[in-house]
Amino acid sequence: MINTSSITRQAMYWDNYLEQQLIIQLERVIRRIKRHGAPDLMPHMGSVFTLLEKAHRISSAGHIAVQLIEKIHPWPVRWGYADRWLIELKFAEQFLRKKQAERRRAELLAHLSDLYLHTRQHDLAVEMGQAAQVLARQTRSALAYAVGSSSIVGTLKAIGQHYEAGSVMAQAENELNALHFKSSLIKHAEAAAILSLEKYDLLRRQGYIEEALRTAGEHINRIKSFPRPNIQLLGTLYECRGVLYWSQSQYALATKDLDLANDCFKAGQNEISQASTEANRGLTLFSMANYLQAEAALRNAIKLTQRCNYLSNLTRQIGNLGLIYLGRGMLGEARLYMQQALNMAIQTNNAGEKILESGNLATLQVYQGEFEAARPHLEETVYSFRQLNNLEILCGALIDLAICLHGLGEAETAQQNAREAMQLAIEVKLDGPQVIAMRCLAHVGAAADPVEVLSKAQKQAQQLNRRLDFVGCSLSLCQYTSPEQAAALWKQAETELQAMGAEIWLQGRTPENPPLLPLFV
Repeated sequence: MINTSSITRQAMYWDNYLEQQLIIQLERVIRRIKRHGAPDLMPHMGSVFTLLEKAHRISSAGHIAVQLIEKIHPWPVRWGYADRWLIELKFAEQFLRKKQAERRRAELLAHLSDLYLHTRQHDLAVEMGQAAQVLARQTRSALAYAVGSSSIVGTLKAIGQHYEAGSVMAQAENELNALHFKSSLIKHAEAAAILSLEKYDLLRRQGYIEEALRTAGEHINRIKSFPRPNIQLLGTLYECRGVLYWSQSQYALATKDLDLANDCFKAGQNEISQASTEANRGLTLFSMANYLQAEAALRNAIKLTQRCNYLSNLTRQIGNLGLIYLGRGMLGEARLYMQQALNMAIQTNNAGEKILESGNLATLQVYQGEFEAARPHLEETVYSFRQLNNLEILCGALIDLAICLHGLGEAETAQQNAREAMQLAIEVKLDGPQVIAMRCLAHVGAAADPVEVLSKAQKQAQQLNRRLDFVGCSLSLCQYTSPEQAAALWKQAETELQAMGAEIWLQGRTPENPPLLPLFV
């Protein structure tokens, strides 16, 4: 006769034993994080996920599992586990809801909102962000309030509601300053800095870059002043300011800040952020037409991004590699990378990147003389960025469309687009876009005195260290000068293009029939 009570006791013993072993393993992981930091877990995330999955089914292990989730976040997202990590954040939030641990739950709701934004689930991002705001007010959590508010602003920007984003940002800033949150001076400063990260982009879009730079500098100095500054946040602030400097064509200052950001991320073992700063450094070098250095930086960024499986960033980086080859005149190679980037955007269902990469490919088609093929894509790009109110990118898209329409013989419409681009460049107070807008005006016949306009653009390009634009102006001026002057300009351009690795542009061309070098924002 089978002794069922004995079997039951054995089963209970083994259940309890396995529960205890699971808790012990989870505690070991937490101790490892304390000793070595979360990045040490990257090669072992498969095992960590296995432990967490088991903890979902064992109530006694829930509390320690949630502690682990809180300590690891946001590293799994940076390592390419966004979808899988969403499951863990949801589990942790539900567990804390049952335990009525509202302050910790507020922070998890904010992290959920941010992750929903990352995975382009915009309705849920706003919903979770608003829930985080409510709970953060109740529990006086400055961090949760800042992250949740920032996520709402980022989501509204992503869907083109920039006015609403600005309103939410203004309200959040006022509330963060007015309400007495239960945070130390340091944590409150960090919360204010986190909230400001989305503000910089809003200010940049509106043409208030000087204000954005001033605000970023204030946050950097404040965070630096603390005895043990948040190194990851400081790196992000440096990177944001570096990008702002880049948009102003202040390339030396941009490079300095991006290097400082990279040092911060290296210290924090944050490879995906290192990849981001390296990609931005490559973009800065690209704007100066230092193409070989730009390519090296971008390939390093791609290597790091691939290692972390961060596909959303990888798409942009591969597309930018295509732009480097376009700058060098290597159009076949440019098409390969641009098409690859577009395919990735389609595969990952990233609508924003799809528009951008489709526009880049259409820009390439313009320089290949494929005007009919390029036109609908450029028109879509202009429409999309007009809806998004992204004035800087819209300026570049209008210029590409103007050149395309000029190639199709639609002079009047081409000139209208070129003039609008110039107006936008002035409106957003960006010198680089003004240079290419002037080049475009001369090319499409919208300049009353093309020599004057090109000479002004050339002088400005030289001051900004925009070498490709400087050479582009020289080549365009060949058409308006004496044969002797044209020959001298051509020789100078030839020397410069060889130094850039872009001499292909002159193949089959003469001073009487010069190439139009790319007009990059």
